[in-house]
Amino acid sequence: MLNRVKSGDRYAVDLNLEQFFDTVNHDVLMSRIARKVTDKVLLSLIGRYLRAGVLVGSTIQATDRGWRTFAVT
Repeated sequence: MLNRVKSGDRYAVDLNLEQFFDTVNHDVLMSRIARKVTDKVLLSLIGRYLRAGVLVGSTIQATDRGWRTFAVT
C-alpha cells in the first residue's frame, strides 16, 4: 500500500472480505436479487440453496445468514 501512495496514487483501499460471506442476511440478499430477477423458480432455487444449512460433523445446522463458499480445508 505504501508503494502505491509513493508512486503517486491518490487513493489506496485495503479490503478484507474473509468474513463477509458468513454474515450476509438471507432476507436482504433475496430482496436485492428479486429487484433484478423476476423468475419465481430461480428465486425459489436460490432461497432453497441459502436455507439448505451446513454440515457440521454428522449433523446439518440451519442457517439464517451467510452462504457456503465451497472452501475445501
